[in-house]
Amino acid sequence: MNATGSSSSIVENQPIKTTPEDFDSPPLRKIKNVTVKQKEQTSDRTIAVHTLIPRPSQTLVDDHQVAHYDAKLIKRVTTLSSFINKEAHIYALGKILSSATWGRYQPMKDHRSQLCNPVTNEPIQIWTVGHVASSWFQRNGEPERYASLTVIPLSESVGRQTMRLLNGLATPPIEVIDDSAYSVRAIKWQSLKGSDEPVLFNAAYDARELLLAKKKMESYPITEIKKDDLVLLETKMTRYPVKNSDNKWGDYRTQMELLAVSLLHSANHIKPVKNETTHDIVGLRI
Repeated sequence: MNATGSSSSIVENQPIKTTPEDFDSPPLRKIKNVTVKQKEQTSDRTIAVHTLIPRPSQTLVDDHQVAHYDAKLIKRVTTLSSFINKEAHIYALGKILSSATWGRYQPMKDHRSQLCNPVTNEPIQIWTVGHVASSWFQRNGEPERYASLTVIPLSESVGRQTMRLLNGLATPPIEVIDDSAYSVRAIKWQSLKGSDEPVLFNAAYDARELLLAKKKMESYPITEIKKDDLVLLETKMTRYPVKNSDNKWGDYRTQMELLAVSLLHSANHIKPVKNETTHDIVGLRI
């Protein structure tokens, strides 16, 4: 969301303070390839979140993912991982509205390609707290048209059920053969409406001290977001048309669309250690 007024005020009224300290970065995580196959097509009118995730995971944060952080930061990420604000249509990744489904067409409000609250037909926003696995925003110093940011959620079980949700909401649904992957990849087209010229994504913020309304937070260069940083992703779930095996339009794939990212903790990357077997010779001049 390049934040709406309502969601900004809600977050501002529930600040979570912490003082960042240096910690060892979490262990590197591998993202496995996933083999998929298509299921028989079913109507997406009856498919909602609870259809695919009837029993959501109760583990929103795995202890080993945050063991190297201090108590204040752990409290912050625990709160964010269970955050819900119904008025602002914001739901943490592990707390997605169970009745949410693809939106409806209404004059001036066509939300058929966005995951929505079925009562209000308003798109829901999904907050994901996790460690950065990879990012792609520019090439050779120039912004790419198609950008992405991939994170490892703090809960493996929540990550896996998210994969089931993304694949199950596709048309036709995609059956996952290997469900060991649980990363969340958010994408963004880096161009202004009506223009093909790429513009670097700028909805990135420094929330290491405090998460506030975006107009009150310092911006943070998206190119400075690095592997193992702890971030809060704000996304919406969308779908886009693709051609089927008969080369006809009608199938859909799902994705997370990036709205904003807030840095919660910057990873402490260890500098290379000098080779202890070498020695400097004072005054050497050859």
